[in-house]
Amino acid sequence: MKLAEALALQKAAKKKGKSKYRAKRTVLDGITFDSETESKRYAILLLEQRAGFIRNLVAHVKYRIEFNNIHICNYTSDFEYERREPVLGSMSDEWVRVVEDVKSEATAKKQRDWPRTQKLMLACHGIKIYEVII
Repeated sequence: MKLAEALALQKAAKKKGKSKYRAKRTVLDGITFDSETESKRYAILLLEQRAGFIRNLVAHVKYRIEFNNIHICNYTSDFEYERREPVLGSMSDEWVRVVEDVKSEATAKKQRDWPRTQKLMLACHGIKIYEVII
């Protein structure tokens, strides 16, 4: 496939309200999600927040990945929140930050650059991204 054909195909998909992996964009709670899978995960996280299992739920946080003041790429998380985790050797627990990227099984197989993005986020920002496959 030529570059011009690929760009035309990508442009046509955006006009139809599709994401880059041809998933159907959905709106839930006033937030636009790139897929139904992502919006379903958001609904689950909202329930967990209402039940008190998590707190400070935020969608689509943007990060700039740089090395030696050179811009490498951008990354946008699907969700970020805090979850209670037990403290080893103690009877108490603490709130731990969680950064999630939601994928369907099909999308997880297609994304060859995903492990590199995870490593870059860990190296540049000290953030481990948890991949949630639904």
